[in-house]
Amino acid sequence: MRILFFFQLGFIFFNLPGFSQEEQMADSSFAKGADEIITNENEATFYMQGNYFYAYRDFTDLSVYQGYQNRLEETAIFTKGIEVGAFLPLSPRFKISIGASFIGAGEGYDFESSTNDSSYHYVNKYQQIAIPLRLYYEVGEQISWFGFVGLIPSTILQKRVESSYTDATGKEFENEIDAKSENITSFQIAATVGTGVKYNFGNAGVYLNVDYRKYFSNTYTGLFLEHKMYLLGGTLGLTYQF
Repeated sequence: MRILFFFQLGFIFFNLPGFSQEEQMADSSFAKGADEIITNENEATFYMQGNYFYAYRDFTDLSVYQGYQNRLEETAIFTKGIEVGAFLPLSPRFKISIGASFIGAGEGYDFESSTNDSSYHYVNKYQQIAIPLRLYYEVGEQISWFGFVGLIPSTILQKRVESSYTDATGKEFENEIDAKSENITSFQIAATVGTGVKYNFGNAGVYLNVDYRKYFSNTYTGLFLEHKMYLLGGTLGLTYQF
């Protein structure tokens, strides 16, 4: 009888209105938190990044009389770029990104006379707007590692030529800047691959990665030469999920 009495007393206690309400509130709070986690995982994350590249090209003189041999002495330069866009989740580990960027590729040339003080210097910069598309694989929580592959369609806006020189006495002449678009293949597409690390804090994050880009198309058209650009560099970026 005593056992039956305590069983009935416990049954009444656990069905009191206050206890039931607290239990429902706990269940509701748990469900709400789970919904927020699921929602955050499926929302877009926006990013902004700056790029710093070692820029060069593969070059072949295809002319009959080797008229472009002087360009074989061109050297690599460093260029900068900026990009904004969004990450779109596909699964807990995979995501894609789409963005818009302004970047530059190019090469340079330096000449110094061995008999006097004359010199000549120029830099070619192929300024482009691009729409980078990438597939990412990422693992980790607060500190994560990621790798990516992708394609980057772009349009060359102009070939910016910056040049300067000194005469035989060493007198310097101001930089000359010339923008050219003739004989340029405006549409380009590049493959990209890279890896990096990211630190997440709240809705924000900061990341560093290395990025290699190889262009498929000849930079020039209508000329007897083959010029294909590539970039190798690093990226510093910020992310935020609203």
